[in-house]
Amino acid sequence: MIPVKTKRYHHGNLREELVRVGLDLAREGGPPAIKLREAARRIGVTPSAAYRHFAGQEGLLLAVKAEVLRELTVAMTAKVQALPEDSSPFAKVRAASAAYFEFGILTTGLYGVLLDTVDNLPHLSRDVQEKVATDLDAVEMVYPSTRFPFTYMLTLVAQTQASRNERFDTALVVWAAVHGITTMCATGPLRLEPVEHKRSLFETTINSIAQGLKI
Repeated sequence: MIPVKTKRYHHGNLREELVRVGLDLAREGGPPAIKLREAARRIGVTPSAAYRHFAGQEGLLLAVKAEVLRELTVAMTAKVQALPEDSSPFAKVRAASAAYFEFGILTTGLYGVLLDTVDNLPHLSRDVQEKVATDLDAVEMVYPSTRFPFTYMLTLVAQTQASRNERFDTALVVWAAVHGITTMCATGPLRLEPVEHKRSLFETTINSIAQGLKI
């Protein structure tokens, strides 16, 4: 067990510190390990101090999820930005997908947080779907592509040959395939497979997307 800090917490943003420790807990044991009292204990503050920032476990869990989504989007963006300037639109989709996959198989505790807290997909609302075809900026205002992986993928798909009316469904198909193979390899039935085999399966998946969607 990690010992409690010997000095009381007197500085900085306690909410941010609780989220940071919540991420550490998630890395160690996935969603079940995220406990508000344990986060407070590790920081060295009283539970009552922690409860002033989060009403309970669910609040901390959702805050950790938001940060995981941001970290995942940052990883996807970095992978795309590392490509040569003349890379094709699908090369960017492939790079973002690869970053998503690597995040899933290498940080299974954090990836598990996303799976554990998804009750609905707001991106699937009819209102959002219509905006994808006509105004990506309007979608960006609600679900910024700097914090939501699916919105970021939408912006990449919009650069491909997919028509305006096909953008949403195309991004959804890419997402379903990439998310599916990632989940199977990160926390599902393929989680014990060697990493190289997992990566080979990902390559087969992304190549199938390229051939099937022709984007």
